[in-house]
Amino acid sequence: MGSRRDAEDQPWRIEYKTGLKAYRKKLYFEAFEHLSRAIQLGGDQAAVYDLRAEILASHLGQPQNALTNAEHVIRLAPDSHQGYALAATIFAKLGNFSPAILMAKHALQRLVKTEPRYPQSRSALLHKIREYEEHRSRGSSSIATVPVEVLTAIFELGSQRSVVHVLGDKRPKGHIDNDFVIQVSHVCQHWRSIALGQPTLWQSLILGEGRLRQKAEAWATRAQGSIRELLLLPSMSDDMLARNTPLVLTLRKHIHTPPTVLRIQAGYEILLSPRDQRDWLEAAFRSSDIPLRALELSPNWPILFIPVPWQHLVVENLRELSLRCTTFLWETEGESGSDGESEEKNLDIGLQGLHVLKLRNVKHVASGLKEILSSLSRNPDLHTLLLGGSTPNENLMLEPEVIVPVVHLSRLEHFELAGTWVNSKMLFRSLSLPILQTLWLTDLGLYNPICQTLQHLNTSTTAPSPPPSLRELCIRGCTFIADDLVDALRRVGAQLEILAFHSITTQITTVLQRLAGRQQDGRDVDSRSKVTMTLPCPLLKRIAFTDVPSLRGKVIEELVMGRLSRPTHTGSTFVHETYPRTINSITVERCPNVDPETIRRLRTVVSEMRYVRDRRK
Repeated sequence: MGSRRDAEDQPWRIEYKTGLKAYRKKLYFEAFEHLSRAIQLGGDQAAVYDLRAEILASHLGQPQNALTNAEHVIRLAPDSHQGYALAATIFAKLGNFSPAILMAKHALQRLVKTEPRYPQSRSALLHKIREYEEHRSRGSSSIATVPVEVLTAIFELGSQRSVVHVLGDKRPKGHIDNDFVIQVSHVCQHWRSIALGQPTLWQSLILGEGRLRQKAEAWATRAQGSIRELLLLPSMSDDMLARNTPLVLTLRKHIHTPPTVLRIQAGYEILLSPRDQRDWLEAAFRSSDIPLRALELSPNWPILFIPVPWQHLVVENLRELSLRCTTFLWETEGESGSDGESEEKNLDIGLQGLHVLKLRNVKHVASGLKEILSSLSRNPDLHTLLLGGSTPNENLMLEPEVIVPVVHLSRLEHFELAGTWVNSKMLFRSLSLPILQTLWLTDLGLYNPICQTLQHLNTSTTAPSPPPSLRELCIRGCTFIADDLVDALRRVGAQLEILAFHSITTQITTVLQRLAGRQQDGRDVDSRSKVTMTLPCPLLKRIAFTDVPSLRGKVIEELVMGRLSRPTHTGSTFVHETYPRTINSITVERCPNVDPETIRRLRTVVSEMRYVRDRRK
């Protein structure tokens, strides 16, 4: 009896009981202090560590220290389930569900052996195991578990931007989307380390205003000295491009491989001094031969159309050329100087093997269409071509229609013709475009009827003509006669899937009625008619309208419903033919006569409906 009283009076047991009383009173820090003192006084017992682990994990926010105490519980009572159950709970708090499941299963095995009379405890452990397994399955699909190689590939694909596909985009963009790269590097520390460790994501350097030297140094370091693309924004000034600027010293120090893509949106004080520009590049990169593969000059200044002396630029390896607000000399023969050479060398002489040519809002200088065709023939690998003029050229507009050799552009996929600077009918008749997929016609004017232009679209290289491959047609700012446009669409629209109308002032109702399958007199085909309709653009699935004031919502509904089913004459009977590709995407922007109620009805039958009201009202 005395020995039992002596055991209860041991110092560590007194501290343990005091700590247990404090725990029940929710004095957790005081309880922790008493339990720690009990261990120091020799209370190396499972119960002491168990209670201290519970306090650390659930009330003091120290799960790692609690896990150490749970290990002591398992060491002191290996046949008991309490230590394993406690460890499972702590692992779950830490988010480590695999060890939590393992500890819970160990606890369940010992509970069945030692306490078979308590099914409630077993069911509670089984419930915890299922809960931990669900959390683990959800965590396994997290983006955090994706391998670094896969994340790197995702970042690479997301950062790539095609600058040659979008013809109508007037803002020059780089091949690499810097906004995307910066955003993914700010998501979390894991993503940032991956993004910063991938040099190809930082090979596009954009310089405008701000801390240019610091940005150039950061980008060059991340790209490991290999900058592929250099963009100079309109905010760049002459003093920034001077030889003695610290920016040049920074580029020379950190960039080892000169950029092959140069895009300049600066003013004419830079463009009019290409020798200074070349000197700046050489001073920056210590290279006497800058092998540019892409050059884009898009000054943010009024239209002056001042010719640029291109002879100072290296264009031997050029594959992409984009110009705006300048003069483009198409002539292949210049005036001879005293040395027998041309005084002003034309850019076109050195341009061969181009893949992309964009001339937007430029002044074309040519004595006839023959010079233009001759220049294009030296670039048979063109896949994107934009020819836009700002002022009419009498030599090209009023040139008599003569037979000229057809130029075969067998790889051209995207073509935009803009302005009234050339006879579009003769141009289209002189080009063979067998795989043309995207065609934009912009502001052709009265001298270039769009219907005749489309009728003369030459899509063949041999006779007979293969089926047209045109997939997308955009008509912007052009006037037309409805019936003539429908006939042209029947000719070129066999494979047409996308049709867009922008800034059209002509009445467009008749065109849409023909696309819906209405006869010329406006009536539907019925069983008493013996006329077989030829539906224009049978594969049309996307149509867009922007700034079309004559557009009515009722006509759009008629177009959509007419495409769902159409009566077809077969012998003496009529059947309704359902097309596999109905119109599933409609865009309506700034068309004031299209009411919202019509849009709501269209949303029930069209899978993708985009509607923007007229903000000018």
